Amino acid sequence: MSTSAELHPENPSQTPSGQPHPAVLAPTPERVRAVERLAEQAREHDGAAPFSEQTLVQLRRAARDETERILLVIAEEDGQALAAAVATAPDPQDEESTGTLEAVVAPDRRGAGLGRALLETALGEEGLGEDLPRYRAWVHGSGLAGDSREYSAPLAAVQLAKDLGLHAVRELWKMRLELTDADRRSIAEQTASHEPAAPVHLRTWTPEDAEAWLRLNAQAFAEHPEQGRLTRADLEARTAEDWFRPEGFFLAETSEGADGGSGLLGFHWTKIETDQQGPREGEVYAVGVAPDAQGTGLGKALTLAGMDWLARLGTGEDAQEEPLAAIVLYVDADNAPAVSLYRSLGFVPWDVDTMYAPGPAGQDDAAPAPSTNLTRPAEISDIAKIERAETRGDRIDEPEHFSTPLLQGDFGSERFLDRETSWLDFNTRVLELAEDPNLYLLERLNFLSIVASNLDEFFMVRVAGLKRRIATGIAVPSAAGLTPEEQMEEISESAHRLQQRHAQVFHEQVLPRLEEENLFIVGWEDLEEEARQRLSAEFQERVFPILTPLAVDPAHPFPYISGLALNLAVIVRNPQTGKELFARVKVPDQLTRMISVDGPKTTNSSSRPARFIPLETVIAQHLDQLFPGMEVVEHHVFRVTRNEDLEVEEDDAENLLKALEKELLRRRFGPPVRLEVEDSINPAILDLLVSELRIDESEVYQLPAPLDLRGVSNIVKVNRPRLHYPTYVAHTSRFLNAAETAKAADVFAATRDHDVLLHHPYDSFATSVQAFLEQAAADPNVMAIKQTLYRTSGDSPIVDALIEAAEAGKQVLALVEIKARFDEQANISWARKLEEAGVHVVYGIVGLKTHCKLSLVVRREADGLRRYCHIGTGNYHPSTARFYEDLGLLTCDPQIGEDVSRLFNQLSGYAPKTTFKSLLVAPRSLRSGLIDRINREIAHQRAGLAAKIQIKCNSMVDEAIIDSLYRASQAGVRVDVVVRGICALRPGVPGLSENITVRSVLGRFLEHSRVFTFANGGKPVVYIGSADMMHRNLDRRVEALVRIKDPGHVEYLLTLFDLYLSERTSTWHLDGDGVWTRHALDAQGRPLMDVQSHYLESRARQGSSSRG
Repeated sequence: MSTSAELHPENPSQTPSGQPHPAVLAPTPERVRAVERLAEQAREHDGAAPFSEQTLVQLRRAARDETERILLVIAEEDGQALAAAVATAPDPQDEESTGTLEAVVAPDRRGAGLGRALLETALGEEGLGEDLPRYRAWVHGSGLAGDSREYSAPLAAVQLAKDLGLHAVRELWKMRLELTDADRRSIAEQTASHEPAAPVHLRTWTPEDAEAWLRLNAQAFAEHPEQGRLTRADLEARTAEDWFRPEGFFLAETSEGADGGSGLLGFHWTKIETDQQGPREGEVYAVGVAPDAQGTGLGKALTLAGMDWLARLGTGEDAQEEPLAAIVLYVDADNAPAVSLYRSLGFVPWDVDTMYAPGPAGQDDAAPAPSTNLTRPAEISDIAKIERAETRGDRIDEPEHFSTPLLQGDFGSERFLDRETSWLDFNTRVLELAEDPNLYLLERLNFLSIVASNLDEFFMVRVAGLKRRIATGIAVPSAAGLTPEEQMEEISESAHRLQQRHAQVFHEQVLPRLEEENLFIVGWEDLEEEARQRLSAEFQERVFPILTPLAVDPAHPFPYISGLALNLAVIVRNPQTGKELFARVKVPDQLTRMISVDGPKTTNSSSRPARFIPLETVIAQHLDQLFPGMEVVEHHVFRVTRNEDLEVEEDDAENLLKALEKELLRRRFGPPVRLEVEDSINPAILDLLVSELRIDESEVYQLPAPLDLRGVSNIVKVNRPRLHYPTYVAHTSRFLNAAETAKAADVFAATRDHDVLLHHPYDSFATSVQAFLEQAAADPNVMAIKQTLYRTSGDSPIVDALIEAAEAGKQVLALVEIKARFDEQANISWARKLEEAGVHVVYGIVGLKTHCKLSLVVRREADGLRRYCHIGTGNYHPSTARFYEDLGLLTCDPQIGEDVSRLFNQLSGYAPKTTFKSLLVAPRSLRSGLIDRINREIAHQRAGLAAKIQIKCNSMVDEAIIDSLYRASQAGVRVDVVVRGICALRPGVPGLSENITVRSVLGRFLEHSRVFTFANGGKPVVYIGSADMMHRNLDRRVEALVRIKDPGHVEYLLTLFDLYLSERTSTWHLDGDGVWTRHALDAQGRPLMDVQSHYLESRARQGSSSRG
């Protein structure tokens, strides 16, 4: 095959009647300008550029340099180009390289055969001729219709390519990310939180980088048909373009490169459209990573850095240009790692270009569908490798689209409260529980421990992230309108007040009461000789062998101080020279912090004194053994909090209630963000620490000893029943057993008879949810079990039941979402345990966390297969179920069963267009579904019907939901919000939210359920589920809400709100200024009702009446 005549011997090229004959012509400047005008005309008409940027660069260069190898075919009329084809030559030094052929016909001349004549000329002897096999032709598409999975390149161009003997060999996707304010904040947050595995230095491009960049580009794109072959001339031409900005060309280099070397590891070249009509767009023009640095997360870091720069353009107060409307990029459809990464960052397929080549067609020479290409191995390594190649778009449809009408009145960003300050306010409410003299003493101490742990995570994640964004210049104002610097100032002031108050409560309120109860925290000087000798012997045996004193001198630099560890700053003196030296001793965190001086017999007896001594005090007393021959001059305890890469979810209870053990992931040697020191520290030592740690004085917290009150947890656990909440026994739900009996409830029989609403911990988890799965595992009629597991443990009876079911031959699917971000199977042994037993373990969807709480059992019954479901608000974790307040629904409702089956199929397989009738599912329909319900309440209010909205959740942050609630309030709808943690909504603001009430309930159990009720004109609609009102839940997680259908259950949940919102219930009230006020006593000073105690008592009464 060498000529078009051979391709079509019976159909020689004919010039269409009335059309100018295309001819091969020299690319003069005038003709190049005519081609550019034609290309712009076509782009405005088609929405797609007919020529690539590289083609136009080479065409312009050919007009100036006759040696440039390029073919130009034009059909001209009256000096105007009506059709043009441009072929760029392959590299003569590279036999495997290919040239490209692109063509365009004026929109008003199409359909008359001009395009066919143009290409036949280009492919014939006058044109490419014998070189044709080394060329590839591009057909530029007209959109993927929002990722409809339907190939939609112009049909005429596709047919023409096939007629000329060409077949599709490559697809290039255009992907797009619309830039809303929420997207800009999300990009900034992701940029700040993502760090590559290896330390690198990011900077912008300078002309001196040209040679080093060309070498890097050739390595990174060694197999890319165009990018990897860029020359110095190509680079100079592109950097001379109007769209080029050096400040948008990011380079990553090693620390050696930062000192002037050439250690370039990667780059991100951005582009800004300068000549398009309508809103401007930015482009992820090229991202490349050196082969040795691929797989380290550097590609994602560079991508985010460029995206954040594009997102911030034109957004500042002094901006000289308009903000960009969107960011676009082009990526090979079969480059699955890159496509997966871009999808996880929010990009959606928008357009497609297809490359055609001569030669024999395959089984199907039509353009390949994108979904097919995505399953092929990636051949191009222009981005860091991603371990999982499946993509979000194949598994779940793109996030919902919704609009919210404007609010009435002039309300700007001040309508939102700052989320960081609100988080500190939540911890202040927890601290107020520790201040409550009516609470049990050891529970007050436990609340002090929880506050300490919560503050650690706040500094490690929220403060560290904000500080890093400020340092790198990528921070943006918050939704509340605060600049990053204003946020830091408010956080610092609030956190200092909170920590001082925290220490004061411990020393002035709780510690004296502990001593009244014969519980003492003592110093070495308080001990008698016998106790000292006993502790010294214990020190020698259990502590001394694992201590490591670290000197600081010219041969020993200041040591790395790990985050959260207690340390002793020690000054020793050499008696020979009198010279004083600094050393550091780390307090081992694997040992008990508060050592029992007198043993367990005294700790568990209220009649005998029980003494505890801090571990650091014992170590300090024996420092002479660590520094023999030196004199110990003084010592002080200090503690550093660092930026650490933790899988922290502020709205996940396990991270807020630190009675649970926290899992630390992928620890980073991040910069310090807080230094805690004893208030008795020598100022000279403090200055040394501040200097060496490079920390600001505002980040220093001077507190009375002991630091880190997490360490009092073993005192909290002493067996003093009078100082703890009374023990309680969870009862089997009355919906499962009509009478309290020793016999286990038949969960399937009860659920067949009626839906079962569970309210934990008041209703037993073990005799309901756990029994549901255990009975399913043992039931020979059960055919299949499907289960989500967000957090559980290897010794969980839930895991045991799934293993038992799999070993019995049942089909078992476990959809696991675990905390390890990148290597789940290597980090979670119980997931392997499930797989080894024959359970199908699936790890969710790239870019989304599976946070929904679902269980599905398929059972064979007399009338066929029946589906039983459990949908809840809490994790399938028996231990946490004892002190989390959660709701769950057991049902065999056919429609709910169908929806849950569809959702499981979507999560484990490919079903991006799944729809649901009884569920609201994020990220597809949950936010929009709630907003639709809110809008209906507005309509009911205007029609004079019953209208009311009530929401109970952990956090209320999402701006779209909050604005919808504001609009409901403005329409006169009553809105009640019960929130445990963060709340960015301002209630009671005249003209905006005077019909909104916000309450908070904290106590013995961690309030974790999410409930949504709507009056619906007198026919209440109620949902329960897993989602909080935060961006992460609504946009980046799979969440599910289920509609409650049983009228009795609806009434129970409406009554729940009545109790939580009652003026007779102990709650915190939020006002429009963001101030929380506790209402715990009535007018006579008597404690108001504790809603959690009320539910415990009601279950106890039901149990006794059943037995009676």
